[in-house]
Amino acid sequence: MVASVYLVRSLSAVAVISFLVATVIFDEPRLMIGAGIAFAALGIAAGIHLAEANKARCPVCTTALFAHTGCSKHKTARRILGSYRLHTAAQILTRPLFHCHHCGEGVLCRSQPKQKPADISPANRRRVTKSRSRVPIRRLPERNIPLPSSTHVARTQASSQKTTLPS
Repeated sequence: MVASVYLVRSLSAVAVISFLVATVIFDEPRLMIGAGIAFAALGIAAGIHLAEANKARCPVCTTALFAHTGCSKHKTARRILGSYRLHTAAQILTRPLFHCHHCGEGVLCRSQPKQKPADISPANRRRVTKSRSRVPIRRLPERNIPLPSSTHVARTQASSQKTTLPS
């Protein structure tokens, strides 16, 4: 979503400039309506971009892809119209693979379906959910401790009452 908003923001900025230039060149005041519509789209897209830009991050270097960070770019990073972010947005929207302009790593774009907590069976749950080490996570064995039955509980209560002496 952030890539498409960034693309809309860039295209609407170009549209505003082109409508204003066309208004001056052709002396047509009706072209100002198009400039106003493009300017409104620019404002809306810029607001959404400011709210969402930090959320899109490279999974390798964890740098924000569409926010201005001031970081140095990778030596093989490409530009469209002088913008690294515009090239990344075009890659994300047109291909399943994009290259981060900060680290240069190729990242596969795919959406992973989220499982609902009710869909996860107890047999598939893991006791350790996250590990930052490179050692694979071992599954711990499940302990099947039998629960006491109602007759067992009744017997233990009866035996505890028999052993108490009246005073």
